[in-house]
Amino acid sequence: MADKKRKPFILFRPFIFTGKWIAGVIYFWFVTILWEVIIRELILNKNHIRRFSLQLGLKNLFRYKKRTFITCIAIAVGIAIFIWTDAFIMGFEKDSDTNFILYETGSAQILDAKYVEEKDYLPLKYTIKTPDKLISFLKQNGIPATKRIVFGGEIFFRNGSKQATVYAIDPATNSDVFSLNTKKVLTETSVFIRAGMQETMIGEWLADDMGIHLGDTIDIRTRTRTGAFTTLTLNVTAIINTENPVINKAGIFVPYDVADEKLMMQGEATDVPVNLADWKKIEKETARVSSLIANDYPGLVVQSYIDLFGGGTIMESKRYVINVMLVLVFVIAAVGITNTMLMAVFERIKEIGMMRAMGMMDPGIRVTFLFEAGGIGVIGALIGLILGSLLNSYTYFIGIDFTGLMGRMEFGYRMLNIFRSTWNPQTMIIAFSVSILFAMIASFIPSSKALGMEVTDCLRYQ
Repeated sequence: MADKKRKPFILFRPFIFTGKWIAGVIYFWFVTILWEVIIRELILNKNHIRRFSLQLGLKNLFRYKKRTFITCIAIAVGIAIFIWTDAFIMGFEKDSDTNFILYETGSAQILDAKYVEEKDYLPLKYTIKTPDKLISFLKQNGIPATKRIVFGGEIFFRNGSKQATVYAIDPATNSDVFSLNTKKVLTETSVFIRAGMQETMIGEWLADDMGIHLGDTIDIRTRTRTGAFTTLTLNVTAIINTENPVINKAGIFVPYDVADEKLMMQGEATDVPVNLADWKKIEKETARVSSLIANDYPGLVVQSYIDLFGGGTIMESKRYVINVMLVLVFVIAAVGITNTMLMAVFERIKEIGMMRAMGMMDPGIRVTFLFEAGGIGVIGALIGLILGSLLNSYTYFIGIDFTGLMGRMEFGYRMLNIFRSTWNPQTMIIAFSVSILFAMIASFIPSSKALGMEVTDCLRYQ
């Protein structure tokens, strides 16, 4: 899945949510208003009329301070919630992507094309025949890589057993791609596995569930590539605690050469993870790797961490949440501004009649109300930005600890129970701009209703 599909420009998310035809109607309506009212009045009319409309709009803005303040607060709360929600969900995604890359898949993986179709079953029959040659070729082109055999197995210890995912890694090159051999991951007195040794590293949650400690011996029952049963008897030299709950819960690591011999892999590998320099531009980077290996390795494909994650459902859910929040902000702004402007307009119908009787054109009067509504939108948006930034600052620097609520539950995202947000300036700019825009559009309806009355009716209005 490409990044462009995962993260559409936020201004168009409500259009995706509500339908293209509705977006077209709104767009056409807005352009009509923009030309007929704002541009024609502000650009084509005389300077003194423009100044008068602006001054009158600002004066009316503070005529009823309490009403203006309540409307601004309603807009501010909506914007603050939207900014924080977007930042919080983006924080989920950012931390999850990082932990997925550092501990589970790498930035991308090179796989046999047929393996991709059955990757959920961890097949051993579709492999990379010459992984060492491929890794050497990639390193010559500045791309760090390592080889692995990933297979399913059942771990036995004393009277218990548990299913787990086993990663056969090359201790010499694994650190070029993954972050397993660090003090942050290895618990105290743990020793990283060594090539040729009957050793294993095991996730901390899995070890706790089965009562496994350092120095214990475990058996892993699995099948060779030909389907025959085999057992690996290994000494636990490390218990690892990563920030990826999937690895903590069901991850076991063994030396590549030990698994290669037991599984009869003959030096082949199920995947070659790579460390891409700029994984945030993953589509471009995977395309570069694909072009490099296309001629010499025609049967292989490059899968980004996004493709391997298979997190489309989660990403779609995220989009829908953001869309709903954005629509709610617009509804709050529109309802609040419309209500305020309705009251303001009907309280000033006599004033409108007097201005029209004195020769002021309807577009000039309408622009006055647009300035007033725009001012409310600006004040509400500024307060919303401040509130949203303060709220986001807490979750960015400190985070929210859900450990007591979630414990060791794994829920799709590759992250532990302390959730942190991130900063998204684009969201802040768009939320600020769109709230002002919708405030001005919302004022168009009540002002049009008043301007549709006859001048004499306006002057007699009670």
